[in-house]
Amino acid sequence: MRGYTRERKFVGSSVGFDLCLDILNHYCLSDSRHSVGIIESIYFDDHKFSAYWDKADGSGLKRKHRIRWYPGTGLLPDSKTQAFLEVKNRIGSARDKDRMAFAARRSLLETADLHDSVIQSLLYENAAAARINLPADLVPTVSIRYHRHRFVCPHSGSRICLDTNLHIGRINGDVLQDSGQITTDAVVCEIKSPTHIEWEWTGCLFRAGFKLRSFSKYGQFMHAILNGGFSE
Repeated sequence: MRGYTRERKFVGSSVGFDLCLDILNHYCLSDSRHSVGIIESIYFDDHKFSAYWDKADGSGLKRKHRIRWYPGTGLLPDSKTQAFLEVKNRIGSARDKDRMAFAARRSLLETADLHDSVIQSLLYENAAAARINLPADLVPTVSIRYHRHRFVCPHSGSRICLDTNLHIGRINGDVLQDSGQITTDAVVCEIKSPTHIEWEWTGCLFRAGFKLRSFSKYGQFMHAILNGGFSE
């Protein structure tokens, strides 16, 4: 599967975050370009929530559509910032991603109501410019924001992300019940590698209370909205 990488996720709670961070600092190198930062993504789905149900039903084939950016400080609300249109495909544990950069107003990305048609237009106009074919019925559903630490394993070249403070930023009240901000105590250590390999330090993650499991941020928050709580 040319172009695909392998993902493995270790999931714990905030209780084990500091120890997990110490483990990664000991065994891995901090990413030299973007070591720490905030990420926010607006996810798109159809009115049947097909992307969510593909995850919930355990389908081996999954696709997500989102607009992602990296909120920063010192930017004026109406200034332009770089964002990315992403189409993420998964086959089992393998993943591939189409990614196209574009510029958008910071205030639009961070504060616009998700039921505003301008958000949907942002997706389709930039997809058309990049010649990316999308389903015709995608609408914004939720925005998810979190804090990320990035590392590189010096022995394997694998890239590691440690995500914490996961929470819902906005909900499209036209398609979902808007119950306000939703947060989770989950901490996710995600490892990406071109091949399926083992890392000597993952045993330390188990001892820190982390478990190897499937975890989708979009799937978890959609489950919480639709079912009133997070899935195990």
